[in-house]
Amino acid sequence: MSEQLEIIPLNVSAKGEVLSSNLAEFRASVKTVLDSIKLTPETDEEFGLAEQNVKMLKGAEDTVKAAREKALKDAQSLHEFFAALDESSEEIRQARLTLEKKIAGEKEKIRNKLIDAALACLECAPHLRKKVFGGTMAEAIKGKRTIKSIEAALDAAVSGVNSTITTNRGIILEFMEAYDGNLVLDKDELETRSTIYVESELHRRQDAANAAKERARLAEEARKAREEAEQAKTKLKEQGKPPVPPSPSVINMTAFEPDPEPVRVPASAASPAPVSESEEWSQFQAAVFGAFAKLKDARGKLTHPANKRRVAYFAQAVNKAWETCIAEGGQQ
Repeated sequence: MSEQLEIIPLNVSAKGEVLSSNLAEFRASVKTVLDSIKLTPETDEEFGLAEQNVKMLKGAEDTVKAAREKALKDAQSLHEFFAALDESSEEIRQARLTLEKKIAGEKEKIRNKLIDAALACLECAPHLRKKVFGGTMAEAIKGKRTIKSIEAALDAAVSGVNSTITTNRGIILEFMEAYDGNLVLDKDELETRSTIYVESELHRRQDAANAAKERARLAEEARKAREEAEQAKTKLKEQGKPPVPPSPSVINMTAFEPDPEPVRVPASAASPAPVSESEEWSQFQAAVFGAFAKLKDARGKLTHPANKRRVAYFAQAVNKAWETCIAEGGQQ
């Protein structure tokens, strides 16, 4: 049905009694129109026609009320006439309310159906479509009144989302080929985010992985250095030689801290040769500790991670050299 429905005008003339009225014809017209109204529109044209019918019914409802008010002023003996008018008014009102409700319900049903169809066209994991992009699709059709405009808006939204997913998928694949694929175990969810976020997040994960590897490498080198020191001490013990005094045996290059109480040689004793080998060695250790104590403040001012790692590597290398010096240097 594609024609606009119309209810004939209601004419009433009364003075103490009904002088003339086409109420019977009016009510017949109302019944015919109400029986002809389609309550489940499906196309844009039918929705437009249904909305016009709502306005037409509202106008007819107002006409009946106006006729009733006019007749009431003429005479109280028109009770039956008023009752008929009231009945017609209520019939029209109920039809209007039902049609309005049906229009709203059918529109919502069609909108949801179109949104579901659009979500099914997204190229991400199925379980993420509605969760991630349901709001995006609803926002895309906000304010759209016709089916065609809704479909066009959804098509544009689907195209935009799929384009972003495709771009993100390429970036993630390239990252997985170049680095550890275990850093992208959430690939399905990550590819649904914005491209700027994906690029930033991948860089952050790679930096964190590199930092973890560097910490592990430094820890391993420190462990090996400790093992070598223990082996050197064990070797000395096996050779029957006295152990090296514990306090000056290792320079803590990682902290760059001096010996708590470095041995100070009086000025009067600077010229004469040390009394013994151990005293001479103690004086040398004091000089070394004093030199490296100056590096502590310099290290504390470092801010760049790469420079801090260089200093840690340097400290480990010096520690290892010093341990070798203590354990084996005097024997070569």
